Amino acid sequence: MLAGWVLGHAAASGLMNRPDPATRDRVLIAEHPLRCAIFLDQNGRALSSEHPPRVLAGDPASLVDRLVALDSFRDPAFSLVALGRWGKALGRELGIPPIGRSMGQDLWIAPGRALIEEQWSETTVACVAADDVARCLRFAARKDIAVCFSASQPETAPPPLLADEAAGLESIYIREEHGRTARIDARPMGAGFVQRLERYGDVVDRREIAPRRVIVTSSPALKGASPRLARYAVSAPLGRAARLTSVEGLSTYLAEMGCRGWDVLLHVEAHFGGLIRESLWPGPPRMRLGPWLALRLAEELEAEGRGDSPDAEELSRAFPFLRWGEHELCLIGTLDQDQDLSIDPRGFVFLGDREIGQLSCLAQSVLGMLEKTALVDERVNGWGRLAALVVDRDLGGDFAEQAGTTRVDEASDVVSAHHVGELSWIHRVSELGPNRAETRIVARISEELVRLARLARELAPEAKLRVVTSSLEGQPRLAALHAAGLRDVTSMH
Repeated sequence: MLAGWVLGHAAASGLMNRPDPATRDRVLIAEHPLRCAIFLDQNGRALSSEHPPRVLAGDPASLVDRLVALDSFRDPAFSLVALGRWGKALGRELGIPPIGRSMGQDLWIAPGRALIEEQWSETTVACVAADDVARCLRFAARKDIAVCFSASQPETAPPPLLADEAAGLESIYIREEHGRTARIDARPMGAGFVQRLERYGDVVDRREIAPRRVIVTSSPALKGASPRLARYAVSAPLGRAARLTSVEGLSTYLAEMGCRGWDVLLHVEAHFGGLIRESLWPGPPRMRLGPWLALRLAEELEAEGRGDSPDAEELSRAFPFLRWGEHELCLIGTLDQDQDLSIDPRGFVFLGDREIGQLSCLAQSVLGMLEKTALVDERVNGWGRLAALVVDRDLGGDFAEQAGTTRVDEASDVVSAHHVGELSWIHRVSELGPNRAETRIVARISEELVRLARLARELAPEAKLRVVTSSLEGQPRLAALHAAGLRDVTSMH
């Protein structure tokens, strides 16, 4: 493996195994989970899997040389991401020559010093020295470019210092947008950096960046969290907007509004109020959680259309209470751009998708919802976004047991259950409230998916089986199932 590409015809074929008439005169030699596959044509040239293909290298030796150059920056001392296509300008700023478009990206490489990758709408700069990072930050400040540090494995650390935390730091870059302030400071003597994102007047994401190490110091402790959820709180990371949480304020509001039977809101506020998962880029946070937060941000949330849907109506009580079909709910937060988090008087958590007007029940409690989120994040980061086989009914615990998986108790309840094994991951959803029963099966290899599909067909002969084909692996997995004789399996997007 070099720079994320799995090399070798047998290895690549095992990953993809996809029939493509346009590539019959070429040999698949490398595959990457996120970037283009690489073929060799009859003249020995390395071609991309795009249509039409691009020439990545004139011969195999040149291809390997470029992959080795990329691989040398696989674990850089510092990794900075800028929003937009700034490769050419940053290359000039750092004095790094371009090598042209290669491996599916525009690249600038200074061996042993820095690598600049420009792909889609982002530019990544991998640097060895902090001085080059500082030059990039100052350039971003002059051009008003959104920029942040990236790290795949943040580490835990003690709580942040609230007083004089910026003492001795040289402010290099500050950016303000959408009610958020992003600040990046240099540490004394240029040894590293501190990145802080402030929202609603509180630091909700603080990271100390040292060579090959990022320490998140803003993650709150979550009562009752499993070790997995505690790790997720750091890696996500989660922060807390302390000014937007108040059990006392919420209690007074509920009493004034005559809201009886909603004591669960006080529990949620006490344990999860003010939780924020900040977005690295301009815009709303990726997650906002807490009843008092929803009240304090009522004007902002209503302006975003939160709680508003063709199928949801506001109750006689004021925002954030609403009714969706037969469900009486209270808005307690948001996810991403178009999804709302609500809770019913029992404490069950619901997700309302305003874009498609659909309500679903996520979990029996807020803690359960976070545990499920942490498990999904762990699986996706570990396995990638593999195509799921969806069965239109809950196949039950017997299926999961026969599949060789183990129930993850902290991420399972009456709403849905997760079961994981060495090669498979099963998510069973019960027919509860607005939910339709289904079983989602994810397998790391096609042979395992075929085995589990046959088991599902044996236990439920009348069930409808479909493969999610919107992901990269969807069509190859569907083809593998058909080749194994399961030709009644169809596709879904």
